[in-house]
Amino acid sequence: MIAKTTKNQAVAVLLALLVAAPAFAVRPSVDVEGEVGGLRVSADIVALDALWPLRDRPAAVRSFATRLERALRASPDDPELLWRAARWHAWRAQSATDREQGKREGRLAWRYGERALELAPDSIPVRYWAALSVGAYGQSIGALSALRQGIEGKFRSNLNYVIEREPTYDSGSALVALGRYYFEMPWPKRDMRKAERYLELALKVNPDNLRAKLYLAEVLAAKGEDGAKRALALLGEVLAAGEGSGDGPERRQVQRLARALKPKIEEKTK
Repeated sequence: MIAKTTKNQAVAVLLALLVAAPAFAVRPSVDVEGEVGGLRVSADIVALDALWPLRDRPAAVRSFATRLERALRASPDDPELLWRAARWHAWRAQSATDREQGKREGRLAWRYGERALELAPDSIPVRYWAALSVGAYGQSIGALSALRQGIEGKFRSNLNYVIEREPTYDSGSALVALGRYYFEMPWPKRDMRKAERYLELALKVNPDNLRAKLYLAEVLAAKGEDGAKRALALLGEVLAAGEGSGDGPERRQVQRLARALKPKIEEKTK
């Protein structure tokens, strides 16, 4: 019989097991249902949410992939599971060091995000991860190819849906994604003013959003020496963020990007 408890209790149990046995493969084995945002969710989803903060550990990657595959076989039409699958593959696409892997993961993210959107079009997480999944695929194939395939409209429309209804979702990261979109698009769609505005808005929603600071630093650095000085200050804040600063894998990834970006911006202040 499956025990019923709250999501927080379930996650605490699973994380305690993971921390207690760091030398072994990450294998959460406690099957407990939980509740997320007032929704009753399966034991698989509870386990996947417990593994998410560990997703940059090799053992957790294997465990997450195995559990997700099993869960999707059992519940292929569960939108709560599908948006988590989209989130997973979007992260994998974003973290890929090989272009082909990035395209493969991005395509999977897009597929799961679109399916979730068909089943739950009013869900904020579904809309958000459907957008980021399209973005992950678009990044993997390049901006011009994404424009030719006509997918950037889906990206913007889903982000705008989230921003209009729940701009604080995921620490204001829908605003971050839209700001980055305007920075990365080729002319004539590139708009540095909009990029700066959306990233500044994201930092008003959450002053500790490290990715917003990183991306805003890139925008400011393009404005000349004065902008570069503020950009370096933002990168300093990113690099100073400690272990307790939000999502661990996200922080570590953003800090790696910040360390690579910093010397390029420093050149502009000499």
